[in-house]
Amino acid sequence: MVSPDVQKLVYATVGIRGQYVDQTWAPWWRAQARAIAEVAHKECPDDERRDYYLEKAMDFAESLEQKGQR
Repeated sequence: MVSPDVQKLVYATVGIRGQYVDQTWAPWWRAQARAIAEVAHKECPDDERRDYYLEKAMDFAESLEQKGQR
């Protein structure tokens, strides 16, 4: 259900996550959000909902990165 590009992105980021949810999870979080949004959009093609979800997920990933820079 997920495009090959998104699959590659998710698989490429799995191995770089740390043991705990910290800044190392940000790339995986973004990739996973894209995969979820892609599948959900096929089931319920609502661009506004998809974009809102992605915005929130990307904001969370950014907050993980910022916590790691402290």
